[in-house]
Amino acid sequence: MKVQALYSIETNLEFNHRVSSAGKVPHSVLESYKLPVPDKIRVIEKHNRFSDIFVFEIDSKRVVVRSTSATSAKLLELQCRVFSWLPSDFGLKPLYNTEGNFVTCENDLAWIAYPYIEGPLFEGDSDQVLIAFQRCLEVAEQFESIGNRLSAEEKRLFPQVKFDSSAWKSAVNNLIIEVPEPVLVALGSDLQSFFVQNRTRLLSLVDELSTWPLPPAALVHYDLQHANIVMSEPGPTIIDLEDIYFAPKQIAISYCAFKLSRHVVFNNQGLVSWVIAELIPEMTAMLKSCGVDGREELFGLATIRNLNDLAYINHLYYDRGMDFVLYDLRKKVLNVLECAELAGCSGRVGLK
Repeated sequence: MKVQALYSIETNLEFNHRVSSAGKVPHSVLESYKLPVPDKIRVIEKHNRFSDIFVFEIDSKRVVVRSTSATSAKLLELQCRVFSWLPSDFGLKPLYNTEGNFVTCENDLAWIAYPYIEGPLFEGDSDQVLIAFQRCLEVAEQFESIGNRLSAEEKRLFPQVKFDSSAWKSAVNNLIIEVPEPVLVALGSDLQSFFVQNRTRLLSLVDELSTWPLPPAALVHYDLQHANIVMSEPGPTIIDLEDIYFAPKQIAISYCAFKLSRHVVFNNQGLVSWVIAELIPEMTAMLKSCGVDGREELFGLATIRNLNDLAYINHLYYDRGMDFVLYDLRKKVLNVLECAELAGCSGRVGLK
C-alpha cells in the first residue's frame, strides 16, 4: 500500500526566534557566568516544553543560556562535564560559573550557558551526509569511552533507556482501536487507515523485535539527528547535551543513520532511489565496526528506537495528560514506515 505522506514532515527545522526582555533571565545568572547585560535576547521557540533556550547577543558574539527544572541539576552538571571532555571541535563547550560548576540554580531552575555554535544545521545535502555521519560515529566512540571511565555513582545519575515491547504494542493498538479525536487529528485518517489495514503485519514486527537480544548499554548521545548537528568549521559540531543517556550504542547510531538519510530525502525526494541503492549500503559498511551488520539489523535497531518514541508519546498523552506531545505523532509514525523503505524492508510494514 502506497503512503503518499512519506518524507513530508519535519518538526525539527530552524526554530523561530523572538525578542525577549532581559528580565526573563535572573541577573544573578548573568553574574554567575560573568556575562554582561546583553544587547539583545532572543528566545528559541521549540515544541519541547521541558526547557527554555535564550540566545544572548553580546558585542557581536552570541551565548546560549538554557534553563530546565532544578530537579535535573545534578544530571545536567554531569552532562555538561561529559561534553566538556569531548575533543574541542566535536561538541559544544559549556561555560563554568564563578563557583567552578557548569550549572547555576536560581528560581527553582537549573541554568547553563555555552557559546553559540556558528553554522547551519545539517540540511540534508547529499555531499555532506557521510561527513556528518562520520562525525556522529566518532562522537559515539568518545561517549562510550567516557562512560567507561565514570564512577558507579556517576553512572547511576544518567537515565537508562528502557525498552518495553508491551508498550510498543499498546502504542500501535492505540492508533487503531477507539482512537480519541485529538489523536486521530494529529495522526491523520490516511495513516490510521494504513495501520488498520496492516495491523497484523505491524504487530508481528513488534513481536519479532521484542525477541531481539539488545547489546549492553553504553553512554550515548541518544538523539544524533540533523537538528543536533551544526555544520561548522573545521567540522560538524554536536549539540543538545541533555540527550546523554545510557542505551545500546548500536541503537543510537542506527537511528542516526536512518535520520540523516531520511533528511536527505526530506529535502530532495528525487534522491530516494540513490539513498536506498548507494547511501544506505555505505552507511551499513561504516556501521560494521560498531557491531551493526547489514540493512536488516540497521532497520530493526532503528525501528526499536522509533517504536520506543511512539510508546513515549503514548505514555505522556494517555498516562500524564500532556496533549502537546501530539505535535510529533504523525512524523514518528511515518518514521517507522520511512525507515522500512530506506532499509529495503518495505514489505515488513505493509508498504508492498
